[in-house]
Amino acid sequence: MKKYISLSFITITFLFFSNCGGGDSISKEQAISTSNPNQTVSQQEQNSSLENTNKDTYKTEQEEKNSSQTEKSQENIQNKEAKKEHTFTRRAVNDPLHPPSGSAIFSFRDALIGEPILAVVEFSEDVENINQNSFEISGATVKKFDRVTPKLYRFVLMPLSSASSITIHLDKNLVLDKDGNSLEKDINAYASIAKAPWAQSIRRYRGTIEAHLVYKNNNNQKMDMTLLWIRPGVFTMGCAGADEKHCKSNETAHTVTLTKGFWLGRTEVTQWQWQVVMQNNPSFFNATSEDEQKKLPVENISYNEAKEFTQKILQGYSAKATLPTEAQWEYAIRSTTTTAYYDNPDDIVGDANSKAAYYIGWYAGNSSEWKYRKLKQTPPSNGIDLSDKYQNFYTKPSSIFGTHYIMQKANSDWRLKDMAGNVAEWCSDWYSEDLTEANQTDPSGLDSGETKVVRGGSWYDPATMLRSASREGVNPDTKSNRIGLRLAIYPGEEE
Repeated sequence: MKKYISLSFITITFLFFSNCGGGDSISKEQAISTSNPNQTVSQQEQNSSLENTNKDTYKTEQEEKNSSQTEKSQENIQNKEAKKEHTFTRRAVNDPLHPPSGSAIFSFRDALIGEPILAVVEFSEDVENINQNSFEISGATVKKFDRVTPKLYRFVLMPLSSASSITIHLDKNLVLDKDGNSLEKDINAYASIAKAPWAQSIRRYRGTIEAHLVYKNNNNQKMDMTLLWIRPGVFTMGCAGADEKHCKSNETAHTVTLTKGFWLGRTEVTQWQWQVVMQNNPSFFNATSEDEQKKLPVENISYNEAKEFTQKILQGYSAKATLPTEAQWEYAIRSTTTTAYYDNPDDIVGDANSKAAYYIGWYAGNSSEWKYRKLKQTPPSNGIDLSDKYQNFYTKPSSIFGTHYIMQKANSDWRLKDMAGNVAEWCSDWYSEDLTEANQTDPSGLDSGETKVVRGGSWYDPATMLRSASREGVNPDTKSNRIGLRLAIYPGEEE
C-alpha cells in the first residue's frame, strides 16, 4: 500500500507540473516514462502491473469499507427506529414508570374536546390475553389500541363532548402474567377534560393547557385574560417541607385531594381588566394610561368587590367564575413542589433578604427596585417608604416602594405568574386559624367567619409571607393597596 501511495503521489505531481508548464497535457503513462528516460519497456510493464495490483487492492479495500459503512448505516437506522419507537411510547408519560411488582400504572394527560390523546398502561410483568375489551372506558371512544411490548400497551382516545372526565378501569382478574398470576388489585385511571365554552381560543402550550377569555363592555372597551388549566390532584397543604424554617401555628400540614380541575388566571387581575368589567379603577397605585393599566395589578378592593367582578365576567355561560379556594390556591402555587417557595428552599435572612423570594415575586426586599433586567418602570408618585420598616434588604432600597408590572418574575412549574408577591390575593374561604391534621377532599373552609383568607404576600410584606404555606385572615370589607385578586373558573357550573 505504501508503494502505491508513493507512486500515486509521484504521478499526481508530474501531472500537476506538466499542466502548469503551459505545454500540451500528457497521459499518466507518458508522465511515468518522462520521469525516467532510461527506463526499459520491461520496467514500464512492471510498474503498470504494480499499479494495477494496487488498484485492485484499493478497490477491494474500498468495497470492504463501503460494505462496512452500509452495515453501520443500516445498524444506525435500526437503532434510531428503535429509539424512536421507545420515545413515542413514553412521550406522554413519566419515564420510566416502573410499576411495583404485581401492579400496573396508567398515564395520560388531561384532554381537550376534539383532540385525541394517548393513554399508556405499563405492567410490572409480561401479561397475556389483554385486548381492548379488557378495559372499561368512559368519557371517550377508543380510536386505536395496540401492544407495544408484553408489558406496555397504549390507546388513542377521543374525548366525548358530553363528558367532564375520562376514566379507565381494569379488573385485576382479567390480567395474567406468564405464570398465571393476576394483579393484586383493580387498576383505575382518571383524566379531566378541560372545557372552556367561554374561551376565544384554547391550546396546549409548554406542558399546560391555556384558554383566552375576551370581554367587551358597552363602551366597546375590550380586555383579554389568559387562564391555565389546573388538573385534579393530591398534595400536602401547609408547612411540611424539610427546608422550612419559618412554619407558623396556622400552617398545619395535611393531605388534600382535589377531585375537579379548574381554570386559574395566569396573572393577577390587572387594572385594565378591572376597568373594562367594573367601569372604574380603585387602585391606590392608579395608572392613567391603558398601556400602564394592562401591566399593573388592581388593588385596593374589598372581598365583596372582588366577588362582584367574578360574577360579571362570565354572564351567559354555563361556567362559574369566582375566587379560588384556599386549597386550590396553594395547590396551584406549589405545582407539585414541597419546598418553602415554589422553586427554592427557605433561605430567608432577617425580614427582607431572600434570594429565592427575589426571583419569584415583588416583596419588601426588592419592591423599591424600579429596573428589573431590561425593563424599567417609572416609580409611582405616591410610593411608600419602607426603608426603615425592615432589616436586611436583598437589594438596596430607595425611598419608593409599590406594585410592579406583572409577568416579570419566574413561572411556577405550571406557568403561573406572580402567585407570590406584588399583591396578595383574596380567596373564597372564611379564615380558620386551625387547618387541622385530618385529610380533606375539596375543602372550602368554614361556613361563616369574621375574616376571609388572603394568600401570597405582597410588595409590602417580608419574605416569609411569599412562602407557599403562608396565610392570613383579613376583614372582607378591607380595601388595601397590598390586596388584589386572581380569577378562577369552574367548567359546567353556573353561579
